[in-house]
Amino acid sequence: IRILGVTNPGQTPVLLGTSPSQFFVRDFYLFGTLIVAAGSATNSTPAMAVFNASNPASISVQGQLNLGASFGPTASAICGNSANAWVAAPISGGAGKSLRVISLSNLSAPQQTAQVADIGEVQLRAMQLSPDGHSIYVGCEQAWKVFDVNNGGLPSLVSSNPIAIRALGFDFSGTTAYVAIWRSVLAYDVSNPVQPQLLRS
Repeated sequence: IRILGVTNPGQTPVLLGTSPSQFFVRDFYLFGTLIVAAGSATNSTPAMAVFNASNPASISVQGQLNLGASFGPTASAICGNSANAWVAAPISGGAGKSLRVISLSNLSAPQQTAQVADIGEVQLRAMQLSPDGHSIYVGCEQAWKVFDVNNGGLPSLVSSNPIAIRALGFDFSGTTAYVAIWRSVLAYDVSNPVQPQLLRS
């Protein structure tokens, strides 16, 4: 992770700090001065980590949790809030990803509290928490999925929405979800996440 100062957009950004090299970051989200990341740790072990960036010149790992065996696939996507992180982590001995629920109640020792065993092959950085914090949007091969997380963070699949190609990422405006796909963006009405309606492409 590199933190850049962009107080003057007209000038070249200034490097303020770099995270320790023992963690390879594939995706992250922010809350407060903390960076919650998914990727791989020493020996290519899939993992998630919490970085303290209160002093950008001295970023430190505050807590870490390994999510699989060494020299395997990496954790590919993460989203969350101050209470829980949801991580797409590799399935032991198989293809695809599981959806892990990580409690952040103790930032120095994150703990897995639940998981959904197989949610498909999740694309890199293709998970997003909805603006209301009630749902997770997950981009997979030829589908994007919505999980309800109102039950203590435990994900429950509410819809799986087929598309012709992989879903690469999400953004939101009100009750409209924008789904990035190869060379295009799809817009959906998600006022009812159980039955998203395609508005335009």
